[in-house]
Amino acid sequence: MVAALRGAGRTVLRYRPESVDVVAARALLREARLRGAAVVVEPLPSLPGPLVRALTGSGATVVLAGTEAPDPGGRRTRS
Repeated sequence: MVAALRGAGRTVLRYRPESVDVVAARALLREARLRGAAVVVEPLPSLPGPLVRALTGSGATVVLAGTEAPDPGGRRTRS
């Protein structure tokens, strides 16, 4: 993912959140917009809903990556 973005000439900012930190996410998006960079978020926290909401609609290119499909509502269901 990162290599593909860099290969396309994009600067990449990597974000590896250990928890949902909306303030840090918004600051990262401001930096990405100023630099014209893409943001790669990997891995997503176990309840990614608030973080995903904070990262969308910013105008920055954001790539969400992880090993399992997130629930955008931030809820987990029991199997």
